[in-house]
Amino acid sequence: MQEPKRELDAVPAREYSASTESRRAVRDKMGRARFTRHDACYDPRSCEVTIGLWLLDRTTAQYAPGPWPIRRAIVHWRRHNLTVAKALNYEFQIDEDVPYAVLSQVSFQRNEVVFRFGRAMRITIGIGELCITSRRTKEVRMDWGTPGWAFTMSPTGAPLVTTRGTKESA
Repeated sequence: MQEPKRELDAVPAREYSASTESRRAVRDKMGRARFTRHDACYDPRSCEVTIGLWLLDRTTAQYAPGPWPIRRAIVHWRRHNLTVAKALNYEFQIDEDVPYAVLSQVSFQRNEVVFRFGRAMRITIGIGELCITSRRTKEVRMDWGTPGWAFTMSPTGAPLVTTRGTKESA
């Protein structure tokens, strides 16, 4: 008599890899990504939810050129779109009116994904299958400039921009 298959063994390889890729798309944004209430949309025709998350983008930093190897910089924010495919329903709850909230937790259940943005907001998406992708956009936000530092190692090289040691580092 054969043993019954365990639940993990019953999961097809394609579904498991989609789950791993989905978790990887969200993992590096936890605790760093900002979100405003206007950055989410649900398209019921294509069954997709798009959540726009803003991450620090050191490639668009502004800094004063000069001979000094260390100088002040202003780091801007770039939008990254998280797309949840195969969405069955969508619920967006706002508990507190704030200019932005930080992505603090993502929980994956069997039939839903819950994105929590501190105490302020929550997005619950009912899913048929877990499939989340992340795509960097060309949209840059300059009104949230974050102070940072630019370090130049050589006179002709591009500076390395960091936010370490500043008041607001994300």
